[in-house]
Amino acid sequence: MTKELSNKIKVYNIFFIIFIFFFHCDARFYVPYMEPLSYIIGSLGLSFFFTISGYFMFAGMNDENALKRSLKRIKTLFLPYAFWNLVFYIYFIASDVYFRQSQPSKVLYRFLFQPYNDVLWYLFALFLFSIVAFLTYRVIKNVLAAWIFLCVISATIVIVFVINQAWVCEHISIGWWLTKITPYIPMYLFGGIVGLHYRDGLKVKAKSFAWPVFLLASFAVVLIKYKFDEVPIVYWLSMFFGPVILWKAVPECIFKAGKIIDFICEPSFLIYEFQLMSFWIWQSVFYRFDMTPAARERLICLCAYVFIYILFYACKAVCPHLLGIATGFRNGKDFTKKEKKA
Repeated sequence: MTKELSNKIKVYNIFFIIFIFFFHCDARFYVPYMEPLSYIIGSLGLSFFFTISGYFMFAGMNDENALKRSLKRIKTLFLPYAFWNLVFYIYFIASDVYFRQSQPSKVLYRFLFQPYNDVLWYLFALFLFSIVAFLTYRVIKNVLAAWIFLCVISATIVIVFVINQAWVCEHISIGWWLTKITPYIPMYLFGGIVGLHYRDGLKVKAKSFAWPVFLLASFAVVLIKYKFDEVPIVYWLSMFFGPVILWKAVPECIFKAGKIIDFICEPSFLIYEFQLMSFWIWQSVFYRFDMTPAARERLICLCAYVFIYILFYACKAVCPHLLGIATGFRNGKDFTKKEKKA
């Protein structure tokens, strides 16, 4: 993978995470059009994350290393999942007296299946996908079988889990989790198929006449999702094709190698995982002051975002191994190893 392509993935990650960040904070209610835009871009961002995760999971996979890659992926997912579950559990224990009275069985269930940090459901979903990845590889290693399998899975999900979402939630005790996770299975599989059979599928050439068309189409996707998102089939199609269209809209040559991209994008995973607690911390600070709601929420959002950057680079300098555990070493390098000088 070229540096430009790697930078493009980093920039897309931080772009989508910023909108997810806005979606989870109250400041979006005080910025014109930010509420619907953060919802639309945030949901497309999750689709993008699952697609890219599937791509990296299956890229380079073969009969000999399929199980090994799955086990390695499970480990890198479990580290941050367990770490942030524990951090949020301690936070709730310290701040909520009723929370301390929870039964051990409920605590264990929440820890394993319904994380205390709500945004960890993304890692939980990837954890489940990684468990069966080496089995899925046996099916999708053939190109024709892969596309047939993707079509069958997608049709099943649309019919059962999207159109009949209320029925699933009513008749299955874990229906909420199923309806939250299953719409992203096709994106994960699609990314895996691209990574396994179309390694050059991520490349977008500047000289191509296609990317301007995709650039215009990306605006159309956002508009359609804004107007017709409540229609199940439109919702699913936009979730599936939206990230692909947005990716194809920008050639990677504009993402030149540079330290500024690394500086801005490196804390992206920590932003995703720590955003809720950072909001709560700064809310407890600024709610004591007499301010207008709009000014307060914007200030909380700004401080929460900047605080995560400060925390990231402070931890990187002082306790890199802890930061590595918290992020699952997902930033492209091990913080605990010093870079070799050229």
